[in-house]
Amino acid sequence: MVGSSKLFYKGDGMLQQYLHRTTLTNWITAVSACLLLIGVSAAKSAEPTADKKEICIYFGNSTVERYAAGELHRYLSRITGRPIVLRYNCLATNKLTTTSYNPKICQSYAIEIKRATAENEARKPKTVNKAPKPKMNKPSSGFVLGTPSTYPTMADKFKGLLSDIPVQSDGYCVALSDDGKIVYITGWNSRAVLYGVYDYLQNKAGCGFFEDGENVPDSVTEQILPPFDKPFKTIINKPKFNYRCQWIWTRYYGADRGHPANWGYEQWVSHLRWLAQRRFNSVLLYPVGYTRLWGDVHRRAFPETAPYDKEVWNDVEDFWGAHYSIMAGWGRSPQETTRLMQKVLKFGREQLGLKFEYNFYLGNFEETLQRVYPQGTWIDWTNLPHHAYFGAAGRSPTLAFTDPRSKEYNQRLWKTFIKTFGTDHRYWITYREESSPDPDNPLDPDKGKLLADAVNAQRKWILEIDPKAEFFHWDWHDYRPWFGHELAKKINETKDPNKLPWEQLRKASKNYTHALSKDITMVSVVYPNVFYNNPPVKFTEHFEPHKWIIGSILGYAGQDVGTGGLSMPGQKFFAEWGKYVKEDKGTLQGVIHWDEIIQVNPLIDYLIGEFAWTGKTIDLFTDANNPNQNIEWYFEHRFGRRDGKIMMKCARVRYENFPQDVPTMRLPYQYTTNGISPTEKGLTDKLTNMLKDALSIRDNQRANQCYSTQLVDLGRTVLHTVSRLHLQQARAAALKQNRAEFEIQAKAAHNALLALADILNTDRRFCLSDSIYRMTNEPGTNRLLRLMMLEHASGQLFGNYALNDTAEFIKFISVPLLDTYLENLRKTMQDPNACPIENANNLRDELVALRSCFINLPPQPFEAIGSKRRPSDILGEWLNNETKITMPGRAANSSVKMITCTPIVFGKPTPEYFPLEDWKDDEVEALFNNMEKDGINLIVLSGGLGDKVYFPSKILHNQLDYDGYGKIFDLAEEHGMQIMLSGVLYTFHLQFEGKQWDATAELEMNKRIFTELNNLYGRRSNFWGWYIPHEAGDRTHRGDVMTLLRALPLFLKHLTPDKPVAFSPWFTSYLTVGKDATTHEEFAAEWDAILSEVEGLDICAIQDSTAPYAEIGKWFAAAYPVFKKHNVTLWDVVELFYRDTKTCYADMTEAVSFPYLIKKIKAADPYVKGLACWEYQNYLNPGSPVKGAQELNKEYRAWYRLPAKDTHR
Repeated sequence: MVGSSKLFYKGDGMLQQYLHRTTLTNWITAVSACLLLIGVSAAKSAEPTADKKEICIYFGNSTVERYAAGELHRYLSRITGRPIVLRYNCLATNKLTTTSYNPKICQSYAIEIKRATAENEARKPKTVNKAPKPKMNKPSSGFVLGTPSTYPTMADKFKGLLSDIPVQSDGYCVALSDDGKIVYITGWNSRAVLYGVYDYLQNKAGCGFFEDGENVPDSVTEQILPPFDKPFKTIINKPKFNYRCQWIWTRYYGADRGHPANWGYEQWVSHLRWLAQRRFNSVLLYPVGYTRLWGDVHRRAFPETAPYDKEVWNDVEDFWGAHYSIMAGWGRSPQETTRLMQKVLKFGREQLGLKFEYNFYLGNFEETLQRVYPQGTWIDWTNLPHHAYFGAAGRSPTLAFTDPRSKEYNQRLWKTFIKTFGTDHRYWITYREESSPDPDNPLDPDKGKLLADAVNAQRKWILEIDPKAEFFHWDWHDYRPWFGHELAKKINETKDPNKLPWEQLRKASKNYTHALSKDITMVSVVYPNVFYNNPPVKFTEHFEPHKWIIGSILGYAGQDVGTGGLSMPGQKFFAEWGKYVKEDKGTLQGVIHWDEIIQVNPLIDYLIGEFAWTGKTIDLFTDANNPNQNIEWYFEHRFGRRDGKIMMKCARVRYENFPQDVPTMRLPYQYTTNGISPTEKGLTDKLTNMLKDALSIRDNQRANQCYSTQLVDLGRTVLHTVSRLHLQQARAAALKQNRAEFEIQAKAAHNALLALADILNTDRRFCLSDSIYRMTNEPGTNRLLRLMMLEHASGQLFGNYALNDTAEFIKFISVPLLDTYLENLRKTMQDPNACPIENANNLRDELVALRSCFINLPPQPFEAIGSKRRPSDILGEWLNNETKITMPGRAANSSVKMITCTPIVFGKPTPEYFPLEDWKDDEVEALFNNMEKDGINLIVLSGGLGDKVYFPSKILHNQLDYDGYGKIFDLAEEHGMQIMLSGVLYTFHLQFEGKQWDATAELEMNKRIFTELNNLYGRRSNFWGWYIPHEAGDRTHRGDVMTLLRALPLFLKHLTPDKPVAFSPWFTSYLTVGKDATTHEEFAAEWDAILSEVEGLDICAIQDSTAPYAEIGKWFAAAYPVFKKHNVTLWDVVELFYRDTKTCYADMTEAVSFPYLIKKIKAADPYVKGLACWEYQNYLNPGSPVKGAQELNKEYRAWYRLPAKDTHR
């Protein structure tokens, strides 16, 4: 049992040791026998009075409840650090439990105990007070786990608690006794008790259990151990559906992520535990020929096949590779598979209460049987789609169900399988759709029989083996057997759903379903097929008169990035499921969840589990104002409350941009679009900003396993996409002969793909070499397994597409392929006639050569080749490089940063300005076009002066007659820009009129304004952060500015924990404070003191021209270490106007020259992280009427090699 080394059992000597290590059944038997043989009163087995300091967990007579108690013990001990005692209570009264046992075994234990007692004085029985003692039938304190049948002394109490839950349900109750000393966790069956334990651990103790790991808090603020001071609300939770299953697909091999065919025992146990934590109660397994999940069952069922049972592979005949071979896919040896799966099923049944279902393909066997019986009616696999007959285990033949030996052979196989692995009496009746009976085909080997005939025959044959059998039949996605060829063809050709032959469809559907035995449960596989958008028949009609369940093929082979490589957008799935629940007339039994690649997306799989339990429609990030409670719960329990909000925001960005899947860069030449599509404009910035948000919590999440796996998946989404977008921009630049731009984009594409390989190499699940090493070192492994795994992972199996990401595929195929493609584009630029652009796409020969090398990849353990770096470090380094190469930071031929941030000025801070409130719509649009061309990606919205604002405020007056801020937000989003919102200068500006300002009034007003702005715009996708507009150079020359700086940053962090807060100081040189001027060292010391009193400030952007022109570098150099010491990022506000060195006043009538500008930028560049400016619209805008603005823009673009074309006012 997990965590058994920490358990505390009450008992003495050898009996205690024996109880600790033996199985539940054996130790119940041994205790009963020992009590009889050595004369110990049976009353001793009743619960002793618990010490007040002890926390006890009492559990009933069930292996599942014993496991549930162990899980509760393990996590509560870990969180609280308190010793917790487990007490077994099946012998709670004087009456001995009747068990079936071997008397000789029990007698030997009793003799051993007597001998040890006689030899050891300390073990001799002490004098016992034989006075009658009261029976202890009820625990006095702690947790009590059980059902009315497994805990008889609590039966009446449990029945009362379960009065609102149907007896056949998996519902459970968690309740507190009136005195607060006992927590009862009960259900009608032991599996429900386990669900109750996981509910308590998650919703009371704060644990999070996820498909890719768990998040267990180090401590909790609320009380989680009895006795409780205050009562808590009783939890009664019952499922909408009694059937909740996952199909664990074992078809393909590759890196461990998503491939159960690779799993060892620990991986199986981990996934089965997650199923129980998500309250799935059933597992469908796939024991068919091409998975070999049946281990050596086929060999033992058909001993006559032994002469042919050899590894055979002819690389001439099997030209597609090892995965197409007849014997390739045994993987681990058949005997090893049998032992593994026996152990797995035993754990699932005995510890978790899971039921296991078997999907038997009718007539599906290993190829050896075809050699024994060549005269049989074998369906010719060469005439079928190749995917039906190869995969993890290579080809497998199908025997027509009308063959005279079909019944005998099928029953021999099924009997042996059931005898080997046991049964929970649930079977799926299935006939591969490609080989199912087809009465329209004159060559059909089933001689005109219908699919319904095959289904009914299989049901009858299984019932002869297992009279208790329950049956499921799935309709898959091929409707031909139902409707016939002509009707199916008519449906395919009819575009207008109103013109479909509805009556014919209903009749055909009804004929089929009514031909099947009524005890078969039908399974609908929701799949994007020709009927999906307009199903030919409502599902409630479709399956009459049968019961039915919803099925999904949510994730599919070949895609596992983004939302999991969904076969349709996730929200569409959940909407369809909600519709089916609404349509249901009482025949819908539940949900089966099927992914071809298992574990592709922890969030989606979690939500499916919730749907299966509640039956409620799930909104997948569709309403930003009302996030789904399930999603909020998921992120809070995964990352904590504060960090969970940040990660939920990141997930929203990903799902909004990739509702289905992510176009991957595994084969770069697939992306030959010239440039980025309009819908993907600004996508790079969105994704990199998302990644920055995710990395902002790395210090808090270093010990959280889920954070690392989430970062790897977020990183994969970003790096695949950014690499692809850079590649498409490089191609566009090549066609325009823009070599400088091409090299920027080419380098960025290459770096992103390399970073992808690096981040995958931090996670064992994506390491193919490790999977091969482990699998090929198992005893008896098929010699072709290594070759076959490499073929699967190289894309040779599935339409030239790797089944999922691996570090090796990206590093050894994708990166070299990209580099070759980019080199071809260089040749095209040199001589378009010698190397046309079409030739750059022709990399098939290169791909074949790379795959040939890839096939020789050596098996190596992850410990030897895996990266020791954290995913957060790799992604952080990549983000820095990305900024330097292409993003607003640096340009193609320059070693200095570009201006990326500017305010938008609505009003007239000085008479010389041309304020935005006077501009027409087309003029504003032109401004944004020019800003985008010049690399501006962040806008500060100025808050106004006094009582004048430019947004619909309920606090201030004197507003525009439209929402100016809203308009800017919309335009910024169209142009891939983000917005920083500013507070207001409510009384602060009065000092410039020679009046006094009120720091307290200023503070309170800005708190109200910031709150109002957050309510208005805080949910905008391009809202970036906050700006405190009260500029100051020290603590004295702007009055009591420290009142604001001490309070506002903390207030804003509380308001929006994930948003940065910025402030813009000025240097205290003679240009700003005259005779009170300080040196740059004194300025640095002053800000060291200021920042020691300030918390929550992220960015300080210092106004460069407030230092003497020749000394700008010195002032920034002095400031840099101080701001770094206080973890405040230093920016430069590049002032685009001149400042008179004699009068110290700014000349706002003219833009600076470019040589003047670039010298200032270069002086500050080594010390600052970003460049803002004051300000673009008047001084750097090529459409501005300000003197010198157009000339400055022209030279600025030439220097940074930006597009020369501009848009004028």
